[in-house]
Amino acid sequence: MIVNSSRRTKNFMQAVPVMVTILVILVLIYTLILYNREIESSKSEFIEIGSKLTGQSANGMEMWLEDQIRMSSLIADHPVIELLCEDPTNPLARYEARIYLEGLNNRYPYYEALPVALYTEEPIDVTSRGKTVSVENGTFIVDSVRGNIVGEGGLNLSYINAIYNGKDYYISEIYPSINSGEPIIAISHPVRYNGQVKGAAIVAPKIEYFSSRFVEPAMYGESGYMFIIDGRGLVVSHPDSKFIMTSYEDQSSEIQDILDRILIGQAYFRDVYEDIDKSYYVKRVEHNMDNHPYEWYMVFTMNNDEIYSDADQLLQISITLLLGGAVVIGIILYYYTKSFEDKVREIHQLELNRKLEIEVAARTSHLAEMAVRDGLTKLYNHEATYKALGVAVDGSRVSLQPISVIMLDLDHFKTLNDTYGHQFGDKVLKETADVIQKTVRNTDIVGRYGGEEFMVILPGAPKQSAVATAKRIAVGLREIKLDEDIRITASMGVAAWVGEDVDELVARVDKLLYQAKGNGRDRVEAILEDG
Repeated sequence: MIVNSSRRTKNFMQAVPVMVTILVILVLIYTLILYNREIESSKSEFIEIGSKLTGQSANGMEMWLEDQIRMSSLIADHPVIELLCEDPTNPLARYEARIYLEGLNNRYPYYEALPVALYTEEPIDVTSRGKTVSVENGTFIVDSVRGNIVGEGGLNLSYINAIYNGKDYYISEIYPSINSGEPIIAISHPVRYNGQVKGAAIVAPKIEYFSSRFVEPAMYGESGYMFIIDGRGLVVSHPDSKFIMTSYEDQSSEIQDILDRILIGQAYFRDVYEDIDKSYYVKRVEHNMDNHPYEWYMVFTMNNDEIYSDADQLLQISITLLLGGAVVIGIILYYYTKSFEDKVREIHQLELNRKLEIEVAARTSHLAEMAVRDGLTKLYNHEATYKALGVAVDGSRVSLQPISVIMLDLDHFKTLNDTYGHQFGDKVLKETADVIQKTVRNTDIVGRYGGEEFMVILPGAPKQSAVATAKRIAVGLREIKLDEDIRITASMGVAAWVGEDVDELVARVDKLLYQAKGNGRDRVEAILEDG
């Protein structure tokens, strides 16, 4: 029997390496499957983010262009502009048109200029900047920049030539401004008088204005950003200014390769730029090609090491666990053959029991904490706050010490939520909770009493002290720095306990809160008004 047992042990020991090898191979295959799934998931997430950001910016540009078309139409149809193009030699007509255009440009400073081009069979001489300027067919008769570009322009410019040849409006290519050299786009509209086209009204918004509103804010993570190119392969908006308005021919071969893939219509692709592996998502801006010479493309890009960081981390952890697991399994199997099965099993069982007890205790503690905490702000929830107030009031009955309550409600929170989304609203709530906790004492109790309503219980604090605390909280809220240009304010009621029960105290401080709202918000009320 001893010989047979020894033989079985020997056979088992010989089988151990094979078993471990098979197990390692199986786990490795499973790890690679998980890794590939994570890669595809990360790619899908990038495409979803790119689609959302480029789609929002493309929609924003489409609406923005529609606004510019309407603006050029309004200018073209204005009586002073019509009269100017009918009687361009009239100094009063030119003066009134210039005043009108300068007023618009002052109101909307994102326009580089608001000129009017004149269609005339014979050149006319006008006075501009104290000298005589010849205005020929298709050149500017008046502008909004103190006459700096009067006499400039001409039928060689696409947006002037297009109106001259019958277009009802035209959107030019992006080009450097005659006035300042900044990238601009020109939108033109015919000026008609008695049914005849006499000139073209032009608005020339700066591309930088659109970029600052729709492109530059579209950042994501550590490396994600967006840029715009047109159908010529010209980069017209980019976080790095060195690329802007650089022609396709003057770009590096690496960039040309990326531009080529965008221009042939690839919605998603990967490429390498400056030894960095990157992914790109492309969205073409929809517009009427009959009135616009080149397509525009919104492009979102992000470094692949950031996109696939979760997948790479999963692979590293899996390989580490795989190697460690193989060693552990080999050791366990080795000791298993040494007739210590019972002892190993006992120790293993004791360890499992200990871990289970720790896990149960931790989970029980976590569940107990979750029962009294608000999931978003980690403050006490409504029920726990109300119970804490009851305990504090009972304590004051015995100790005869004062106790005060602050009830706080964020102003216009629903509007913020509806305008900027629930994630933004959640951020405001967490920032508010943080300000309150940093302002009050360690002995004070802070709870989220409702949606955007908070309660602060101040044991031992008279009303004057509580009012001072409330005012400090208000200052802290106004100083919250958010991504949006928004100031956070709150209306607050402050009441000191005067012997009544908890419900009456809550009702009284609630009335003071609504009194603060009724008196204009962003204020602290501690004295109930009559009625």
